[in-house]
Amino acid sequence: MFQKQLTARDAARGLWVPILVLTWISLGACGRNWNKASEASDGSSPATQNVPPDDGTQNPSLGTSCSSDVAPEPGVVMTDRGAVRGAKEGLTWAYKNIPYAAPPIGALRWRAAQAAACWTGIRDATAWGPACPQSDAAGTAPISGNEDCLQLNVWSKSSSRAAKSPVLFWIHGGGNAIGSATEENNAVRVYAGQSLAEKQNLVVVSINYRLGALGYFAHPTLASENANGSTGNYAITDMVAALEWVRSNAAAFGGDADSITIAGESAGAVNVCALVSSPLAKGLFHRAIMQSGGCTARALATAQTAGSQLVTAAKCDGKDPIACMRALAPDLVLNAIPTKVDVAGAASGYGPVIDSFALKDAPLAVIRAGAHHKVPMIVGANGSETSRLVPVARTATDAQYQAAVRALFTAPGIADRVLSQYPAASYSTPWEAYVALTSDAKFICAARRTLHALAAGNSPSAYRYFFTHALDNSPLLKPYGAWHGVDVLYLFDKLTIAGYAPGDGDLFSAETIMSSWGRFARTGDPSDAETLWPVYDSATDPYLQIDSQLSTGMGVRTV
Repeated sequence: MFQKQLTARDAARGLWVPILVLTWISLGACGRNWNKASEASDGSSPATQNVPPDDGTQNPSLGTSCSSDVAPEPGVVMTDRGAVRGAKEGLTWAYKNIPYAAPPIGALRWRAAQAAACWTGIRDATAWGPACPQSDAAGTAPISGNEDCLQLNVWSKSSSRAAKSPVLFWIHGGGNAIGSATEENNAVRVYAGQSLAEKQNLVVVSINYRLGALGYFAHPTLASENANGSTGNYAITDMVAALEWVRSNAAAFGGDADSITIAGESAGAVNVCALVSSPLAKGLFHRAIMQSGGCTARALATAQTAGSQLVTAAKCDGKDPIACMRALAPDLVLNAIPTKVDVAGAASGYGPVIDSFALKDAPLAVIRAGAHHKVPMIVGANGSETSRLVPVARTATDAQYQAAVRALFTAPGIADRVLSQYPAASYSTPWEAYVALTSDAKFICAARRTLHALAAGNSPSAYRYFFTHALDNSPLLKPYGAWHGVDVLYLFDKLTIAGYAPGDGDLFSAETIMSSWGRFARTGDPSDAETLWPVYDSATDPYLQIDSQLSTGMGVRTV
């Protein structure tokens, strides 16, 4: 059952990071003769009425609290927009589909997130809301979701303001093109936070944000609409708005507004790094966790060129292209240039933009300069990130492996350099060599670069992990090792999905991740009396390896 449900589409959906292959090869593998070049790169590579001026931030006129005469009762929480009624799930109260921003439709499409309107009475918060509009990982499925999707979900053991539990703020992945906080697999909501909230005494928040062209479309006309010249980072303003909501409402759910940890996996980790680097997020969080993602952003010129191509493809390159684009249905926008999300190959092209407002510079450059938000961080990756999605069969020959490498690295001389660093003879099979080089290129080296930048920028303590546990009791999946996104199932305690029976090693790994993340959210240090995480040091590159038992080492795949 387990292996049938976790398909390649599921692995890619919400579980991807946009690091260009050619960017990687210019940086080099982790410690494999190209370290200095690696460390030097920045990785840059209802709506129309009374629309406020877009200054690139939330509209302050909508940011005041709303009054309510709702009487207190169990399961009802008064937010700054209105009252919500949740449902009991185990030991927690769950509150779903709470709007944290106005629907980004009509004239609000491609504007910074605006505060949600007030409501009267009690809003039902017991049912899941919609995902934001999207296709699938291949970019071929019909568009699903709803543009009125800027909602979040909360799990808490207590709504007493005296509880002051730390908040874990989760940002889903998906190449910034697919995925949602309501992600479902075999009738199980992967990011449902009940177990994590219960076992770690956290307030868990998961959010939606605009995706693909609806979240990251950049265009000069859009830049001219606001005083800051900002364009392309609408999804980032969604996340900032959601963090503002959490800061304003955490106490009502028993959370501590002065103890917020942002965490994300794959593209969610890319967005965590963007928030760490963005002046818009100042003071909104206190710790950060990046799982299987790097610090990347598109140059403004690159993003605007792509935006102009989208306008042309959508047949909107007339007198008023943005008015034309805003008049299109979401599926016409997203299908104008279909987007593919590929864990092992090229990037989707969507993600944060260096617009000199939301992002002043490439995130790695901001961090190295010490101009970021200096908070404790956990950064890491999985051992076999790309194993389930590489275009090379496990039975591939050396010749087939070399052909695949040459197809991936087409610039003159690059494939030869890659093959010299990752010769098939150094691995059990050519397939393992391909998994290793692509996992290093897109994920493992990205973690190292991020940590080196944090050290250079005089950040507080940072911690590196390397997750390598393979599922104990799945003969079909065990050979794939710790693939991209499987760590999310451990963190959210979803290992029994599709009837899978976790073994002792699975349970140990899950307990390690959940408790470490919980301690980090409380104290900024994931260590306990039995497990001392090494504080990161660029000179030695220390890490904690998480498997059926724990170990420490120095330099992941540097030799």
